[in-house]
Amino acid sequence: AGLHISRFDSYSLAVAEIIGCGLPVIVSNMTGICTDVQNNNLGIVTEVSQTSLDNGIKDFCNPGNYNQFIESIDDYFKKEHSSYGVRSLEIYSALLKQ
Repeated sequence: AGLHISRFDSYSLAVAEIIGCGLPVIVSNMTGICTDVQNNNLGIVTEVSQTSLDNGIKDFCNPGNYNQFIESIDDYFKKEHSSYGVRSLEIYSALLKQ
């Protein structure tokens, strides 16, 4: 699992990499990726405060919630990004040719 509690971040590639590895995340509502996490049930979005973070961690550690995040990540890549790996290779190949 990943934890990214930032006070500002346009879009965290580290969080995207964690999700890409099939692991759910806890992110702050101040990051650009929080909308993707929330809309696709890829983990917990929390405010940047001790109380919110504590509650987010408790929700995250609930086995039912955690398993649902894993299922959502699997579904996300199967349905919407079935060619994710292929597209990634195409992007890198194009960059190497430049």
